[in-house]
Amino acid sequence: MTTPQNLAPSPNLVRHVAKGLCINTGQDLRKEPNPLIQGKTHLACSNRDKAEVLADTLETSFKPNQASKLTVEVEQEITKHYLEHSPEIEAVTIEECSSDEIRSLIKKLKNGKAPGKDRITNQAIKMFQNAAVNRLAEIFNTCLQHLHFIKAWKEVRVILFHKARKPLRDPATYRPISLLSGLSNLFEKVTLAHLSDFASSENLLAKEHFGFWKEHSTNHQLLRVVDIISHGFNINKSTGVVFMDVAKSFDRVWHRGLNYKLIKLKFSSYLVNLLTSYLEECTFHVAMCVECSTVHPILAGIPQGSILGPFLFNIFTNYIPKDLKKTDLTLYADDVAVISQSFNEKEVVKNLEA
Repeated sequence: MTTPQNLAPSPNLVRHVAKGLCINTGQDLRKEPNPLIQGKTHLACSNRDKAEVLADTLETSFKPNQASKLTVEVEQEITKHYLEHSPEIEAVTIEECSSDEIRSLIKKLKNGKAPGKDRITNQAIKMFQNAAVNRLAEIFNTCLQHLHFIKAWKEVRVILFHKARKPLRDPATYRPISLLSGLSNLFEKVTLAHLSDFASSENLLAKEHFGFWKEHSTNHQLLRVVDIISHGFNINKSTGVVFMDVAKSFDRVWHRGLNYKLIKLKFSSYLVNLLTSYLEECTFHVAMCVECSTVHPILAGIPQGSILGPFLFNIFTNYIPKDLKKTDLTLYADDVAVISQSFNEKEVVKNLEA
């Protein structure tokens, strides 16, 4: 008996289904089905063992650099700030978010986004009835009033994909993807609105920053760079550019240093306290098919894929040194370009090397 042609599965359909399975399980089915992964003392064979080896590797990335150390004076300044502006002694009136605002945010959620540890999908959140949305607004407003970020929302579920043309057994050759709670993302959006409004009103971010900021998109930065180069070309100036990409930049964000920068930029104390709660006691686990590693701490870094992460990274890199007389600085997330122009090519090189 032959299978009718219209019932035979097409190769494209099979690949599409396989790709969907890869996203859900954190494995790449185009590669070796069950590659062994080299741990510190042994080869990991089972999915649980592999998840643990990969989690151990990631934990080393989520630690501050060895040079990350504040001076005694700076530590004292931070301690003084928290003593004077602790949530327990400082009465704060924060604009509450309404149920209508939450509904508007829920409508914008993407259906295809994978859920976090709670396994609550965006599709399920979109089915919340009025009573559930009202209760969610109450929870968010309570968090704002108490300057507290719920601990359950701070455990990141991580899946990993192997990088093409890299050794399969090397745990460092797997790219982590952070899966965050959809409810957490909603609250982060509410928090980000407070942060963005305050930063814009006080003009806190450097003008060279683009990306993850209102009216500062990728296109705006590209137009700015093209304008600088075109202007130099029109007046016969030579232009030199150095492009820099910081390795594991989001993973290495120094929490204590970020807190200090928020204080020095004079963010409202309630925002500093809320973000301190957001960064404290963060954890992650690695998922490999249906198996999971033990929970590991995140001592540095901000989750890629989070709502607040990119904005906080902009704050963290707000003090990149620049010499406006000799160079122009362009920033987009963790990508940095330094531009120098001069009628003398040797001077261009000298300025970029300085």
